[in-house]
Amino acid sequence: MPIKIATAPAGFEQTLERAVTDASAHSNLRFAAAGGAGAGVMPAAKHPAYTMGVDQVAAGSGVSKAVPTSWRAFLVMGQSTVALGEVAASGGQLARDASISEGRLVDRAVEAIQFAEQSAVVAQQDFELRFLHIPGIYVLALWLHGLQDLFVPVLGPGLKTLQFYSEADLFKAIQPAATELQKQTGDQGAARF
Repeated sequence: MPIKIATAPAGFEQTLERAVTDASAHSNLRFAAAGGAGAGVMPAAKHPAYTMGVDQVAAGSGVSKAVPTSWRAFLVMGQSTVALGEVAASGGQLARDASISEGRLVDRAVEAIQFAEQSAVVAQQDFELRFLHIPGIYVLALWLHGLQDLFVPVLGPGLKTLQFYSEADLFKAIQPAATELQKQTGDQGAARF
C-alpha cells in the first residue's frame, strides 16, 4: 500500500509558492539556477513535522509527547527533488513565511522515503507520512504513523540510516544521548560549567 499523505492546511501551498519565488530571485539555490523564479517547482509528499524535547526523551517518553510544529513538502522539479519547504505551525495556524532547505539532509530524507516505499513491511499496512525532529540531540527521522509506528532515521546518535526502527528501539537507541545531555545542562538547557 502506498504511504498516505495527509491533507495540508489551507494556505500551505501558497506560502511555499511565495517562498520559492522569493528564494529564486534572491539566492543561489539549485532550483533557482535551473529554472528561475521557481518555474516548474512543485510541492510533493506534504507531511506534518513533530518535535520533542530532550527532557521528554531522557524521561522515557515516546512519540505520544511529540508536538506538531510545522508542515513540510519536498520541492520537485521534473523528476528530481531539489529542496524542502517548511512552514511553521502553531495552534493550527500557519506562519506567513516558509523556509527552503537543500543539501545532504534533504537528500537523505528522500532516500528514507524511497527505502520505505520499496519495503515489503510498508506494503502490508497503511502508514501516514510524518517527520520527527528532536533538535537537542540532532535526531531527524521519517515517521511512518500506523498501527505500529515505524521510523527511518535521517540523522541521530546511535542510529543507522535506511533501517526501520520500532518506537521502542528508536527511543532505546537515543535515550542515552538525551540523558547525557540532560546531565550537562541546567534547567534552562544551558551547559553547566
